[in-house]
Amino acid sequence: MQSMQTASQSLNKNVRVIPATKPLAKPEDTLSRPLRVAAYCRVSTEMEEQLNSYAVQTSHYTEKIKSTPNWEFAGVFADKGISGTGVKNRDEFNRMIRYCKRGRIDMILTKSVSRFARNTLDCIKYIRTLKEIGVDVYFEEQGIHSIKAGSEFLISIFGSQAQAESENLSANIRWGKDKAAAQGKVAFPAKLYGYRRNPDGTVEIVPHQAAVVRRIYDAYLDGDTILDIIKSLAADEILSPDRKEKWHKNTIIGILTNEKYAGDYLTNKTFCADCLTKKVLRNNGERVQYYIEDHHPAIIPREIFLKAQEEMARRTSLEPKGDFSSATGVGKYRSQYLLSEILICGDCGARYKRVNWYRNGKRKVVWRCINRVQGGPERCSSPTIEEQHLHAAIMQAVMRLAKQDTDVLHILKEQIRAGILGGDDGTGDIEALQQRIALIDTEIDAKISSVTADNIEDYDDKAIMELLIMADAAKRASARTVSAVVPCYGYARQDRKAAAREPITAKLVANLMTVAGITRVITIDLHQGQIQGFFDNPVDHLTALPIFADYFRKKGLDMERVCVVSPDVGRAKAAKKLSDMLGTDLAIMHKGRPEHNKAEITALIGNVDGKICIVNDDMIDTAGTLCAAVATLKEKGAEKVYVCASHPVFSGPAYDRLEKSQIDEVVVCNTIHVPQERQTGKITVISVAPLLARAIRNVYNNGSVAELFDPEFML
Repeated sequence: MQSMQTASQSLNKNVRVIPATKPLAKPEDTLSRPLRVAAYCRVSTEMEEQLNSYAVQTSHYTEKIKSTPNWEFAGVFADKGISGTGVKNRDEFNRMIRYCKRGRIDMILTKSVSRFARNTLDCIKYIRTLKEIGVDVYFEEQGIHSIKAGSEFLISIFGSQAQAESENLSANIRWGKDKAAAQGKVAFPAKLYGYRRNPDGTVEIVPHQAAVVRRIYDAYLDGDTILDIIKSLAADEILSPDRKEKWHKNTIIGILTNEKYAGDYLTNKTFCADCLTKKVLRNNGERVQYYIEDHHPAIIPREIFLKAQEEMARRTSLEPKGDFSSATGVGKYRSQYLLSEILICGDCGARYKRVNWYRNGKRKVVWRCINRVQGGPERCSSPTIEEQHLHAAIMQAVMRLAKQDTDVLHILKEQIRAGILGGDDGTGDIEALQQRIALIDTEIDAKISSVTADNIEDYDDKAIMELLIMADAAKRASARTVSAVVPCYGYARQDRKAAAREPITAKLVANLMTVAGITRVITIDLHQGQIQGFFDNPVDHLTALPIFADYFRKKGLDMERVCVVSPDVGRAKAAKKLSDMLGTDLAIMHKGRPEHNKAEITALIGNVDGKICIVNDDMIDTAGTLCAAVATLKEKGAEKVYVCASHPVFSGPAYDRLEKSQIDEVVVCNTIHVPQERQTGKITVISVAPLLARAIRNVYNNGSVAELFDPEFML
């Protein structure tokens, strides 16, 4: 030990310095080279003095850029009459950002931080985005280059100041409008059917439109339904307020409930909750309101208007009258739901009512006796029934009865047909109604056949059992290998235990297939890739992404504006592959599931403003979550939304939801049969046959299946 210490002490430690020979590049060094310079200017209103300022700014920046050495003019981007608290509607601003990302701009000139953005978050976000790609923003008034070190601190201070000014301005404007309203001074809407606002602010009645308004009130008070009124207007070829032939239910209701037709004015029906987000909410008491009588000339006498409100309340009331004088102890109850008029309490004889029940923060739809809802357990002690349990019990009873008498289902079908047609308010599409009726006919006819064959309780899909039987037969016939081509793997969503005592049927089906003698499985887009591990035999897990990529390429979309969207984090990897194939941007949504078969969108990562979005998923079931996701994308500024999914489950209300949604087109594969009558309008079916054919050929020839997973693979 002593000798080792001595040797250590005797070592001579020589340190040699290697000097730096290449200076570290700084972002601000880019300012010394020739630059492609653009300018951004904005005015928040279209007042004359503001527009003059707008023209001055545009001219100033054009001249300045063109006259500065080493500067190349890259354009002036100008938004007029647009608030700076957000970027959603600032078309020129967004176009400028796109040009920067494409490498067409090196520096942006703008008057001040407040001209660039009054929202601090937006300001810092875009400053950082531009800085990452080497684009400088120069704020003339503050003398700040965003690309220089320490600039973000100063920009955030000035941005916060601009945001505070916007918030104060918004509050002052609201205060001023309320004070004016308290004195009866409010501006009449620029457009209201039946009226014309003159340039000097005065209001006059448009005679031919006023005659239509009076006709609607008279017809309604004479007992006509809204459907009757719509048919009458259409028969006389009277155009709607938006100059279209078809009148809508909400338009008629809007006319019947608008106090302005009685010459009055109710302020603050809605209010802006946040000057930054511009979110508008219905005023349910959060803001003061002012009701101004005789504000302008009336089309409808006030007493007629009030009678119309009373009649509407009478027709649409969902609550009992309260006198409990009827045979069942309650007043007439509107049949908004299928069971509203026929579900009777066994204890007191009153009707059951459908209500939303909140317990432990969770929403449930239940049915309760009206007497209990109104008077509590003292009036009636009948139980509360969950809707899903109620529907299940009714269907079991119907099926037991139908097994004894098949005429029951024929009667049920006619009742459903009558209910659909009778519930139409005139706003629905006749063709769509006919399609719904045809679908119901098909489904109930199938149930009738099932009853006749004594298979009424056989609700399971027979495909898996048929596959197992065929595999067993092939195995017993001495087949060396048995390959199962399963385009859509059943029970794939039950791949884990999400709650106590739940089965893992994805594993169970895999075990059954292995025991039956299947030695290889070829399938497309499993719900989760780890399901492959449930098999002890090879699994060729194909993807329909190349098919979708080829379809959208041939569609001729502007790929620079396309953004592939993943509906949840779990699908992000597949969505990234599709975006790579198409060479587009990527966005990811996050969804939570408060309960089974329901989901809600909670977040969106990525910019979809002005984009053509392609939402990619493995399957579409009820389409509820998908439609909610599309609505969110539209709210975020998406121009168009396409959807592509491998497996069209399309259960329950899926078809109706898709047709009524804001989706431009739904592209699905034929892994699950979609009836021909459904392949119209928004739904397009493309074939996976070429993909499966390639896989089968390669397997049969003992070739490689790996090429089918190559991102560059094309059919």
